[in-house]
Amino acid sequence: MSLDYISEKLTNAVLVLATSTESLQKRLEFAALCAHTISGPPHSEEGFPTDELKRRFIEWWRALTAKQAHGDEGTLAATARSLTDDEARRFAEELFNIYTEVEVHYVRLRRLHD
Repeated sequence: MSLDYISEKLTNAVLVLATSTESLQKRLEFAALCAHTISGPPHSEEGFPTDELKRRFIEWWRALTAKQAHGDEGTLAATARSLTDDEARRFAEELFNIYTEVEVHYVRLRRLHD
């Protein structure tokens, strides 16, 4: 997996988070679905520009999928639904911060290759 791919998935996630008219909890669920392909092995083993960013994203994902699923819903939906507004805001803020730091690295890499 490349930094290009991670950038694309995080950009999509942040775009959904920022533009959807759903509740913040539902927007987090949709944003996480946009980024799910970078959430675990083998994808999480490479591509992130730093080990710290990789660790933060994996922690974010694991925390957002921590609740037991019921019926047809998955752990992501169960966890997002259980969040208070303040908890959801902190998840959204961390996703934005991870995205911003990835994009700084992505732009630097692009400038080196142009």
